[in-house]
Amino acid sequence: MPKMRRLTLKQTKFVKEYINNGGNGTQAALQAYDTKPDVARRIASENLTKPDIGATLDQALQDNGLTPKQITHNLGHYANNLSEKVSADASIKANIELLKLMGAYPGSKHTNLNVSIKGDLAKMKYQEAKEALNKLRGTNNTLIEEIETPT
Repeated sequence: MPKMRRLTLKQTKFVKEYINNGGNGTQAALQAYDTKPDVARRIASENLTKPDIGATLDQALQDNGLTPKQITHNLGHYANNLSEKVSADASIKANIELLKLMGAYPGSKHTNLNVSIKGDLAKMKYQEAKEALNKLRGTNNTLIEEIETPT
């Protein structure tokens, strides 16, 4: 396993800001690097792919007892015991955000498919248009099945 390198002062500040703001990389980069938003977004994306920064983020969360196991325990606790000081909804949302920070929250699948048959449709007879739409529907259903099939 390769040895972790020390983070630069700006990278260290980025990690601190990232944790303090709840995982907004762009905002963390804006604070740490004093740059424009479009550049900050690229810096954040780049920083979050660096193994040393990822390991530092993971370690900082673990140092505060924020392991996936602990967060799962917290979710179970708040699901079964409502606190008077903190609403269960707020606590669950906070824990979900922490799971996202740790990369332990499954992402959602989004797919956009745009198909235009407007020009062709004007030239088609009714039956041809109906067949073209049915073919598109079949293609769409196949894509949905592929997306929903676990890998």
